[in-house]
Amino acid sequence: MHVNRYVRRTTFGAFAALQIGWMAVALYAPAANAKRNPFRTCSKELLEAGLSSDDASAACGQALIPDDLSLCVLSMNKDAGVAAEAALSACFQVRRPLELATCVLEINDRVPVELDIAVENCQRSLLPLRFSDCVVGVVELATEPAEIAVRDCISAEMFPLDLTPIPE
Repeated sequence: MHVNRYVRRTTFGAFAALQIGWMAVALYAPAANAKRNPFRTCSKELLEAGLSSDDASAACGQALIPDDLSLCVLSMNKDAGVAAEAALSACFQVRRPLELATCVLEINDRVPVELDIAVENCQRSLLPLRFSDCVVGVVELATEPAEIAVRDCISAEMFPLDLTPIPE
């Protein structure tokens, strides 16, 4: 009989603790989700970049990964000086918006080339980080102008025909 009371108390205590735990999770979860909502983050960052609320709403609503889109726009706008509308257009059209922003920032910081050329070519590249590495690496050691390095890196092929022998 004595063991039975102990089991009842333990079971009741565990059940009460479980209910209190679930209640705490239920109360905390909506607040945590509101803070991590990628669409809210996107809208906030696009407004911070200087876009209208209509443009921010439309862009965030259509974005596959909204917080990546907004971070791309905000980075290009604040750190490189790209107009918010131009940054939004570029970031929205690529598969890797964060890599696009990194590419533009790296080239803008380390290569003497016009910002529009950097944005356009980073946007055209399928692998923006590789492209920026190519441009920065070639410009650091080459004697030719930066525009030629950009042109050569964007037209890079896996096996350049001028250097690769064609098997017969």
